[in-house]
Amino acid sequence: MELHRVFMRLSNRPMQDRNIPLTNIIGFASDNCSTMMDSSGGYQKPLCYDVPSVFIMGCVCHSFALCASHAVSVLPSFLEASLMDLTSYFSRSSKRQTDFTMIQDVVDTVNHKIPKLSQTRWLSPENVIKMILEQYEALLLYFQSEAITDKVDGANRIYNTLNKRGIKYMLLFLRYVLQKVNNLNLEFQSERFRLHML
Repeated sequence: MELHRVFMRLSNRPMQDRNIPLTNIIGFASDNCSTMMDSSGGYQKPLCYDVPSVFIMGCVCHSFALCASHAVSVLPSFLEASLMDLTSYFSRSSKRQTDFTMIQDVVDTVNHKIPKLSQTRWLSPENVIKMILEQYEALLLYFQSEAITDKVDGANRIYNTLNKRGIKYMLLFLRYVLQKVNNLNLEFQSERFRLHML
């Protein structure tokens, strides 16, 4: 337990320098990384030892993101890979973006770019799926023509995925669910008191 004492002494030095006793701590909130919240070696473990009554709370937004990731894992694994392929396909070439704009004009849809899918931005997947659904017919036409000529970047694979039966319904379902998850997440990120709204 001596190592624990050294750890607490070093990590709580700012409090000790200001003569704030550890017993003044009533709660501890942090993101869910292992250095903070791990039950065997995280910061919260020695803190709970010194202040047994401390209230520990992990980041709710991180928890929602983990729940959403786990829930999506029941969908076919190729779906996420295809979304990543599709969004990165346009980010690599301005010529592809220009060609896609011409297809959008032919289909008479709004000229929106397909945003890149980010694993670290929680609100990103909903926006990407929303844009793909909005541009679905244009994307089918574009990748149908690209599948014939592009042998390197997987246009044929993307086209086959978009053309699979049920893919559009999965994307519609994901958009619906992600909108609910993101709205709840935004409530917890609000800078105003929102507990009464829950």
